[in-house]
Amino acid sequence: MSDQTIECIVITDQHELDEFFEYANGVDPSIHLAYDIETDGLNIKTARIFGVGLAFSEEQAFYIPIRHPSGEEFWENSIVVISKLENLLKGRQLLAHNGIYDVLVTKN
Repeated sequence: MSDQTIECIVITDQHELDEFFEYANGVDPSIHLAYDIETDGLNIKTARIFGVGLAFSEEQAFYIPIRHPSGEEFWENSIVVISKLENLLKGRQLLAHNGIYDVLVTKN
């Protein structure tokens, strides 16, 4: 195990979300993006995203909740958040476990 500290940032308000997208869209597209989603199912057509984890480095990771455990949307307009995430993925090299599933669910 490493002694390395990882800063984990949970984005919980609109200001933090806006700052995250401003930062993320400014990251060099050649930098790999670790991407993982949490859903309520395995079917890419019906699964709903509950949260998204992202990292551009080994030192810092972000988590964006999309829905509460009850299924209620976390953001006033989660569709806009998902659309911004989808745009962020374009043209990037992704590091992901079950990455094809994650990308397809994000696009649905």
